[in-house]
Amino acid sequence: MNLHQLSLFAQVVKEGGFTAAAQVLKLPKSAVSAGVARLEADLGVKLLRRNNRHVSLTDEGAALYAHAAPALEALRESEAAVTEMRGALKGRIRITAPVGLGMQVLQPVVSRFLAQHPDTNVEAVFTMRVVDLVGEGFDLALRGGPLEDEDLIARQIGVGDASLFAAPSYLAQQGMPLSVADLAGRDFVLLKGCLHKHDEIYLTE
Repeated sequence: MNLHQLSLFAQVVKEGGFTAAAQVLKLPKSAVSAGVARLEADLGVKLLRRNNRHVSLTDEGAALYAHAAPALEALRESEAAVTEMRGALKGRIRITAPVGLGMQVLQPVVSRFLAQHPDTNVEAVFTMRVVDLVGEGFDLALRGGPLEDEDLIARQIGVGDASLFAAPSYLAQQGMPLSVADLAGRDFVLLKGCLHKHDEIYLTE
């Protein structure tokens, strides 16, 4: 069954005739009539009794309209709802970020976002653990480093610096490194979590 032809039929019944339906739909009357005729041919039954003044439903047409009209209205409401959602941001957005980055960078951005889009609700989770973005239902994540999951989409929004720190006692014992090569074989403590999943670091000059 052709949905377009079904909607033409329903509009003819609603308006009480082909002329009125064509005016509402902004289509030629011949196009509306041809669409209904094709629907009748596909179903193998007459749906409407036609005369010069008005149309009336056959028993088959009445049965079809009784079932089709609510369904078509539901489709129109669904389309309107989706269109409205597309035009304005609504609903919940779940975001995760490392603790420091989240508190310093994301929190003020979220505050401005909520002021601009009051129908949204942002749930921000600041954590250093490795998060399963898909499994835990996150829409967005702030991360540093290369993308490790090819199923996700990444966009670079900034550049951050990373630093190495050493205690004076460590430097007194091991000596001050003067180049990247001097760091080879040195002991280090690596903060692991959502930004660092590996046991190695890679440095270049």
